[in-house]
Amino acid sequence: MTLLDPSANIRLLFVHSSNRSREHLAEQLQINSWVVRGADTLHAARKILDTEPFDCLAISVSLADGDRTAITQMLQDRYPDLPVVFMTDHGHAENMIDLLKLGYFSFLVEPTTAAQITSIVLQTIRQQRLLVENRKLQKSIVCHEVCQKLPQNLPPDEQVKNLVDLARTHLRADGVTLLLNDTMGRPGDYCAVARSGQNSLHLSSQKIFEQFLMENPVLTHADDVENWIRNAHTPERSVQSFAAVPIRVQGAPLGMLHAFVAQPGQKFSSADYAGLEVFAAQLGRALEDAKKQGTFQDTFTQTMEALARALEAKDKYTHGHSDRVAIYAELIAKAMDLPQSMIEKVRHAGCMHDIGKIGLHTGDLNKTQKLTAEEFEVFKSHPIQGKRIIEPIVFLRSLIPCIYHHHECFDGHGYPEKLGGDDIPIEARILAVADSYDAMTSNRPYRKALPHAVAVAELKQYCGKQYDPQCVDVFIGAIETFRNQRQQNGLTNPD
Repeated sequence: MTLLDPSANIRLLFVHSSNRSREHLAEQLQINSWVVRGADTLHAARKILDTEPFDCLAISVSLADGDRTAITQMLQDRYPDLPVVFMTDHGHAENMIDLLKLGYFSFLVEPTTAAQITSIVLQTIRQQRLLVENRKLQKSIVCHEVCQKLPQNLPPDEQVKNLVDLARTHLRADGVTLLLNDTMGRPGDYCAVARSGQNSLHLSSQKIFEQFLMENPVLTHADDVENWIRNAHTPERSVQSFAAVPIRVQGAPLGMLHAFVAQPGQKFSSADYAGLEVFAAQLGRALEDAKKQGTFQDTFTQTMEALARALEAKDKYTHGHSDRVAIYAELIAKAMDLPQSMIEKVRHAGCMHDIGKIGLHTGDLNKTQKLTAEEFEVFKSHPIQGKRIIEPIVFLRSLIPCIYHHHECFDGHGYPEKLGGDDIPIEARILAVADSYDAMTSNRPYRKALPHAVAVAELKQYCGKQYDPQCVDVFIGAIETFRNQRQQNGLTNPD
C-alpha cells in the first residue's frame, strides 16, 4: 500500500457520539473507497477493535473529556500500534494541549473536508508505522543486548532456562514456554522443555506449525486467541494476548517459543513480537550448540565405554561384565523410579565402573589362589584410578560418585573412603549390587559361576552389611521379571 495514495483501501473506525457526524464522515470518504465503521462510545469501539482489523482510529475529543489520561493509556496498552487521529471542534481546541503532552500529534478541527481527512489519516498511518518499526528495532536491540550479557560458559540447559526467564521479564508476560518437536510424534507435536511463569495452555500446535511453514506471524488478542489455545478462557485465567515464534535450527523449525498475558487490558505489540523473535533466535543457537556438544559428548562417552569393553575383552573372565552390570544397574534404577537422568547416569557408570583397571596388570590377579595382602591393595586402587581417569572430562564428572564408591559397604567397611549407609551415593549402592550379582554368576579363575538362586541368597545374607537392603529388595524383584521376560522371548538365562 502506498500510504500517500488517497485511493488506498483504508479501514477507519470513527468514534463520535453523533450519529449524523459518523454518517457524514462515511459519505465524505466514499470517494476513496475507504471502509468506515462507526461507534458512539469508547466501549463500543473497543468491542469492534478487538474483533476487526483497522488501519486507523479517529476519535472525538469530546468523548475523551471525562478522563483523557485513562483513555489514552487504554489505547497505548491495548492497541499500541494503532494510528490515532483526534477530532475536535473550536470549542474543545484547548484540549489538544493535554493530548500533545500525552504523545498524540494528529488532530482535525471540525468541520473538515474529505481531502483534509484523507491527508491527515494517511500521514498518521505513515508516521505510526515508522514509529512501530523504530520500536521493533529498539526492542530487538535491547533483547539482543540482554542475550549477549548471559555467561557463555553455562551448560546448555541453564542457558535455555535463563533465556526463557529473560523473555518473560522483558515482554512482561504471564507465561513463556519453550516447546520442541516430539521426535516420536508427528510434525507439529511438541513437548515442553523450559517454562517460566504460568503454564497449562492447550495449544492447537498443528495449526501453529502450519503458520510457521507459511512464515506467517502468530500474534493474536482477545477472542481470537481461541484459534490457537483450546483453553484460552477458564475461571482461573483468561488469555488476553498470545504470541508464538518458531525455533529454527539450521533453518528447520525445531520447535516454538510462545508467550501470553492474562492481565486485563494488556496486549503484546509488534515490538514485543520482534523481541520474542530475538529470544527465539538465541535459543535456536543455544540448542544447536547443545546438539553439537551432545553429539561430541555421546561420541566420547561411547569411546570411553568401548575402551572399557576392550579392557575386559583381553580377559576371558571379565568379558561382557560391564555391559551386564550396566543392564542390572539400569533395572534397579528404573524399579526404584529414579529420574531418567539418573537412570542414564547409572547405565553409563555401569559400563565404565572398572575403567580404573586400565593401569592394573589383571593377569597377575587372575589366579586360583587367594590374593595376597599386597595384591589386594593393588586391586583396591582401581576406583581411585577410575576417578583420576574420569575427573578431567567435565561432562563425565557426574559419574565419579558411582565409579569411585561402588566398592563401599553399607556397614562402612568398604573402600576407598569407608563410607556407610546413606553417605554412600545411591548410584554407587545400586552398582554394588549389580556388580556383585554379575561377579557371582560369572566364571572366575578361583571358582565357577554360582547359580542364580545362590547369588540371590548371598545378596540377602549380606543385606545391611555389604549391600543397601532397599537396593537388594528392588533388584531381586527386577531380576526375576527380567529373567521371565527373557524366557518368554525364547532367550536362555544363567542357571
